[in-house]
Amino acid sequence: RKCPPLETDISPDLRPEPLWQLYRQMRDAGLKCDTRSYYGCFRVAARGPGETALVEGFRAKLDPTLISSNMNLGKYDFFPACCGKGNAVRYLQTKLGHTREQSAALFDDDNDLPMAEQCARHLLPALTSESIVEAVRAHPEWRVATRCGQGVFAIEELLEGLLLEAEAAGSRGERAAELQEA
Repeated sequence: RKCPPLETDISPDLRPEPLWQLYRQMRDAGLKCDTRSYYGCFRVAARGPGETALVEGFRAKLDPTLISSNMNLGKYDFFPACCGKGNAVRYLQTKLGHTREQSAALFDDDNDLPMAEQCARHLLPALTSESIVEAVRAHPEWRVATRCGQGVFAIEELLEGLLLEAEAAGSRGERAAELQEA
């Protein structure tokens, strides 16, 4: 599936793609749509329950083959369905010849969940929303840092643990090879 051009000097008001048609509909409905510094997406900050319901109404009508949406730090992101973190991970796995089992996701918010679904290891340095807390409850195998919410210290803890797992797996593989040779 081919993505529309993401980088262009054409104003969102003039772009013909479905994403930008949606942008204009949402803007015209009174929502504050942010396109500053975004070429291939836009962001909506719903102010209050009425705007949240309006955004959710637009989300419910999306054609998932054309437009995707997720939450990021309490704001809604809208982007072409061929884009996003999950698709980026699938692309890299294919390009590099890696499997889901060989992949780890370091993440903390709703917009990261499609990426995390493509990986076997799930590492959370922070829990930034109630929906992420619920996802962790549903997946007790996911690893939440003991220093959760402490920024680089939580990230360092999780990455050190991942390195230890990789070293242990390498040692087990070497030992298995030695046993096969014997």
